[in-house]
Amino acid sequence: MDVIRLIASDLDATLLDGQSQLPPDFAETIRALAERGIRFAAASGRPIYTLEEMFAPLQDDIILVGDNGGAICWRGESLYLSEMDAADWHTLAG
Repeated sequence: MDVIRLIASDLDATLLDGQSQLPPDFAETIRALAERGIRFAAASGRPIYTLEEMFAPLQDDIILVGDNGGAICWRGESLYLSEMDAADWHTLAG
């Protein structure tokens, strides 16, 4: 039998309601998943700092994937960050 180790969800119009609010029992659900050895990843095109603010009370319990996958944080530590060189920005800007 396959074992689920990770559940990932988009935020807008998926995990969040129409007012951009998390479900009322979200923290309880995340802790129940963690007790079963299942990690949760909140994924979004939003900037990573907005996810860090939104999920501050749960930062030790969830993985944050922001900037359309360009930034990944776990327990307050940046695991991956895709940055563009300043020279490339200048080339694109013309």
